[in-house]
Amino acid sequence: MASAQGTLSAVLVLLVLYCVPPLLCLLVSLRWLRRRARHHGPRRGALLALVFSGICLAINGVVTILHAHTALGGAVSGFGQADYLAAALSWLCLWLTVVVAYVSRRRLRRMIY
Repeated sequence: MASAQGTLSAVLVLLVLYCVPPLLCLLVSLRWLRRRARHHGPRRGALLALVFSGICLAINGVVTILHAHTALGGAVSGFGQADYLAAALSWLCLWLTVVVAYVSRRRLRRMIY
């Protein structure tokens, strides 16, 4: 029973590490896109961030599901190239979230003043 609980907790940790940053980036990009549409500004950067975060979320979700499938099946799975890709995409999405949040607030501040 302890190994099943450990497996479930490991899968949950991977889910948080791989899927939460792209999900946050997706939400921030949607907010930025709505704000840009409301102020009739260029939407290309917001659309690119939205598409990139959606693709990253899909890839990281597939990697997490594959890990859950192999771990719950009883097989021992180590970290491979897919995990390194998922970690790198998650890291990029985290920094993209920070950049998008900063840029959208800076432009909004400029429009108010």
